[in-house]
Amino acid sequence: MVAWCSFQKLKEEADKIQEEYGYCILDGHREKIGNFKTEPPGLFRGRGDHPKMGMLKKRIMPEDVIINCSKDSKIPEPPEGHKWKEVRFDNTVTWLASWTENIQNCLKYIMLNPSSKLKIKGKKRCGTSTKM
Repeated sequence: MVAWCSFQKLKEEADKIQEEYGYCILDGHREKIGNFKTEPPGLFRGRGDHPKMGMLKKRIMPEDVIINCSKDSKIPEPPEGHKWKEVRFDNTVTWLASWTENIQNCLKYIMLNPSSKLKIKGKKRCGTSTKM
């Protein structure tokens, strides 16, 4: 019974976080964000026999993150005592936030959910949508 209560409490907390941070407003519509959390720090695993396996992935801080939003939107507040690396207003890209990963020095992105209006519209426009 105690384990079930703990699980239920964790699920409620996760749902609350999803509700607060898992959505954005796009053209007046509430759209789900695909991945709204950054990767946690830890050992890099890679795939297969990766030469950088075992290196330490650093914690992503607000000072590492570039926010991309529209000029008229409410810019999200960084945690107290921190600031964003940059805030952009680039409507030619679909990512909402980005940062540079320290192991392979490549950009990582927070994007809209694939089922969002923008993603579906883009697939149809490019002719790559598939029929189920």
